[in-house]
Amino acid sequence: MRWNFVSWRHATLVLLCCCPLATVLAQSAVPPENMVRLQASGQVEVPSDWLRFVLSVTVQDKDSQAVQRQLKEALEQALREARKVESPGQVELRTGAFSLSPVYSRDNKISQWQGLAELVLQGRNFEKIGALAGSIHSMAVARTSMGLSRELREASEAQALDLALQQFRAKAQHIAVGFGFASYTLREVSVSSNAPSDGPAPVMLRMAAAPAQEDTPVAVEGGKSLVSIQLAGSVQLK
Repeated sequence: MRWNFVSWRHATLVLLCCCPLATVLAQSAVPPENMVRLQASGQVEVPSDWLRFVLSVTVQDKDSQAVQRQLKEALEQALREARKVESPGQVELRTGAFSLSPVYSRDNKISQWQGLAELVLQGRNFEKIGALAGSIHSMAVARTSMGLSRELREASEAQALDLALQQFRAKAQHIAVGFGFASYTLREVSVSSNAPSDGPAPVMLRMAAAPAQEDTPVAVEGGKSLVSIQLAGSVQLK
């Protein structure tokens, strides 16, 4: 009986070693050979085609209702002016921040109320947006940015990706040949992009010396945006 028990255990061990699952697990535990990690990138520089102006007005008063009323009037006046030239893709507009906050005195009591209202002008028509920003007298230019429209950004990313792929394949093949291999097999790769939708823009604001009610267009000079695609992955030489 003792011999039979030992033999049964031995037979079981042999069965496990011959099991296909065990073979797969053993093979998966072996690290891949001749694997190389690579990085590549592609860059495209394109003229910025999307301009964004943020106009704002700040009001301060002891009466919170008076602050809200003045903000609403300034915003409505700006919207009436902006809607005259609104055009999809060329001159688009939307309201921005609208806030009201208390101002405290030294004895920690509310002394006044301060409010802020914003209007965002954006689009491809730099000339019309600059002229519109100068014609709105109820608000002033607070900040501006310039970048790429969605269509141009997607097209530029596709170009940059093609360049990155060419560089990745060339690197992989060059390394394979350099180590005496004929080719390679792609194991895994990741793609990342830094294409900006908006960025700093060189913009000249209207001169402070200009009369308050004079329409003074804001001069805008378009810059360039850099679209970059990065690839990181690994190949197995064969």
